[in-house]
Amino acid sequence: MRNNIKFVAIAAMLCLGFTTRANTSEPSQADSTTVVKKEKKDFRPARPAFAAGSLLNQQTTQNLKKNTLEFMMQHRFGNFQNGYQDLLGVYSSANIRIGFDYGIIDRVQVGYGVTKNKLTSDFRAKVMILQQSRNNLFPVNITYAGNIAIAGAKDTVQFPKVVDRVSYYHEIIISRRFTDWFSLQVAASYAHYNIIAAVAGTPHDNFAISGAARFKVSPQSSILLEFD
Repeated sequence: MRNNIKFVAIAAMLCLGFTTRANTSEPSQADSTTVVKKEKKDFRPARPAFAAGSLLNQQTTQNLKKNTLEFMMQHRFGNFQNGYQDLLGVYSSANIRIGFDYGIIDRVQVGYGVTKNKLTSDFRAKVMILQQSRNNLFPVNITYAGNIAIAGAKDTVQFPKVVDRVSYYHEIIISRRFTDWFSLQVAASYAHYNIIAAVAGTPHDNFAISGAARFKVSPQSSILLEFD
């Protein structure tokens, strides 16, 4: 009888120890839910590197949200040489572009615009390929931007055919928001003109690189730099 009691006591202690050990090693359902939520939170997109889709002359990696229509007027100032007569180049504009962009989905937008010089119409698109995540699993934003443009001014001497007035542009843009106050981007682009002016050494194909930076100095203000 005494041996049986000892056996039951030992078996109970072993079962209790196994149960305690199992409870310690396996997380509860609440803990598992917390971990999953945290992982999902980490995968959220980081805040945009730039606040708008256009900087000074460059495109950025930022896209319009779905069903958003944007109207933009881009005004390139003239020279300062006439002084107050043209308000230091404000009135003697070198070039003006008026255009619309529309977000089809959050990562894809299309647009149309007309530029003053040669009445050039452009049809453009921008696609965000990769978006920076908050946990840095995706450390950068990558966007493709491109357009097809046609000069509207008829010049049968320089452009004998309509197709001669067409040009194409492609660009890959990479950006990263490093901190709340600093963002940086680099881009590589390719432009092709079907026909060019009769200037010696002017190529049909043009390759370029560019860079841009944003320094946020207050909640409403930033210093923007760009280089092409």
